[in-house]
Amino acid sequence: MENKNLDGSKVTASGWGVTKHGANDSGETLRKVVMDVIPNPTCNKQYPSQKIKDSMMCTLTRNKDTCQGDSGSGIDYFARQSQTQCVVGIVSFGTGCADPNIGGVYTRVTSYLGWIQSQTGADYCKNCNP
Repeated sequence: MENKNLDGSKVTASGWGVTKHGANDSGETLRKVVMDVIPNPTCNKQYPSQKIKDSMMCTLTRNKDTCQGDSGSGIDYFARQSQTQCVVGIVSFGTGCADPNIGGVYTRVTSYLGWIQSQTGADYCKNCNP
């Protein structure tokens, strides 16, 4: 998958983080959440003091988000046409957890495929297009 546009797509995050901002319930259960990818310009408006770059992606889904303790976890995309699951993002940062007006920000894995392949020799999923 090249740096394809996933805007409007559903992605799934999995992690051991807390269930809400300020909670102390991490590490007990692996959780997952399905979220909607939003356009980077929309995300830029939510984070005016930071530049959301092409190497980042954002999600915004009411009452659903990653939270403290999830940083570094993978974001998966399931391509129905090829029946392929691919890691497309890495949890990076956000404001609070599940704020209905501010999305979460993730590292866009496809922006670093060249480096990943040069370091690992692995062949990344080629059938993961939206």
